[in-house]
Amino acid sequence: MDGAQTYQVSVNAVSECSLAAGCLPKGLPWQQWRQLDALARHPAVFVRRQRIYSQNAPFYSCYIVKSGAVKTVYINAQGQERVLGLYLPGDLFGLEGVGDGSHTCSAQALERSLICRINFADLEQHMARMPKFQRLLLQLMSDQLNVAHGLICSLSQSTAEERVVRFILELSERYRQRKLSGTEFRLAMTKTDAANYLGLAVETLSRVLGRLRNRGLIRIQGRQLQILDEPSLNAIMERTVH
Repeated sequence: MDGAQTYQVSVNAVSECSLAAGCLPKGLPWQQWRQLDALARHPAVFVRRQRIYSQNAPFYSCYIVKSGAVKTVYINAQGQERVLGLYLPGDLFGLEGVGDGSHTCSAQALERSLICRINFADLEQHMARMPKFQRLLLQLMSDQLNVAHGLICSLSQSTAEERVVRFILELSERYRQRKLSGTEFRLAMTKTDAANYLGLAVETLSRVLGRLRNRGLIRIQGRQLQILDEPSLNAIMERTVH
């Protein structure tokens, strides 16, 4: 893989994976789904902190999270890291390299993760033959841009509490989209990564989570988070919008 460290390849093909239906775009006719299924390379296992591809590595492929979680990170000229994105099972990532032919950030597993790779040249050929899939892919890219835009607005206009609440509610919605619980879930990011992603100090993030817990809005134990009062959390986030 592009800039990847040593990894273990699964013996199961994508079509044999229990998460295959959640990894590939929904709404495709079965025959086209099978054709696209054939593009995905065998799943590769990445352990926690293992790099999937490096910043500035040549862009050849995009990737799908089959299980686990992935973060993307940008490192500036001073060596400072900035967490740019969080990808959960079913998410496609690595498309930031389409523009200039190289990855503008690196991708790293947050925990033991199963990742599929799709050669982008093969994907382009299929997009030319599958207009419906092309539209779905463009919609996916648009959704990712909207998330990034929302984060930028949040960083520039929101209080620390509003940023944290937005993060919690967006995670809740993403888990619901996967037919999982949107009120109780595990935080894939460490506090250090989450604080970096939200543009906060770790101590600030801890204080905000503590206040939300003390007000009875959430329950948090380690990385396990439970939403107790979603209407109140929504009211906090709406302050950012208005």
